[in-house]
Amino acid sequence: MNKKDKVKFFKNEIDSISDANLKKFAEKVVGDAEDYFFTIAASTTGKYHPQFDLGDGGLMRHTKVVAYVAQCEAEARMFSEHDKDLITIAAIAHDIKKLGNNGSKYTVVSHPIIAAQYLEEIAEKNEKLISKEDLKKICGAVKSHMGKWGAKDGLPLPKDDFEYSLQAADYIASRKEWTGFAFPDVEEVEALEAEVKGEPKDYVLQFGKHKGKSIETIYLEGSDYLNWMVEQADFTNKEAQEMAKKYLAEVKNAK
Repeated sequence: MNKKDKVKFFKNEIDSISDANLKKFAEKVVGDAEDYFFTIAASTTGKYHPQFDLGDGGLMRHTKVVAYVAQCEAEARMFSEHDKDLITIAAIAHDIKKLGNNGSKYTVVSHPIIAAQYLEEIAEKNEKLISKEDLKKICGAVKSHMGKWGAKDGLPLPKDDFEYSLQAADYIASRKEWTGFAFPDVEEVEALEAEVKGEPKDYVLQFGKHKGKSIETIYLEGSDYLNWMVEQADFTNKEAQEMAKKYLAEVKNAK
């Protein structure tokens, strides 16, 4: 997978970053990521994650939701525009080394630390794009995003609202009750919209139980997968902000 295609997967998130240098830094972070980051599921067991995190590309979809929720929290808590940029990058990078540097079969417990080291390496090669202060802030959030669940393995706990916001965003995005989310920049949704309007397209899904099948084929089979995709558009930004504030309070109280 080439760098250009990798960056394209996170176009919406990267384009939301207002600072030009930080946007370029985010592109470097995504472009140099391991291929597995874009292909594996967010969870091998499915015990905690919602349906859209499972199957091929699940970790990438989970990451996009974390970025969305983190941005909702930033809005709700009135972060500065600069901190909104930083929390977006932290969200994109939080699980970028989930299988470590060598693509382990299972989640590497220390992946938050490895992810932070990866960010530091990117910054060292592109020191004009990000300040040491901003890098430290992003890395602090990435290292502590597992919260109390990571603390038992020696990972740091969040220490301020910025770090708690990423931890809460990851927690929210992993809950099974998170059932509605739109992926507007994913071609599957565009093809689905055309199908619903009576204009079938031949787009072939690249992940999940229908991998290799076209939207039209799935539709003709009467699969509930199309209904599930439609339901993902039901979750609004306002609802996400309310959920974010609720869980942020719960996470902080549970520390």
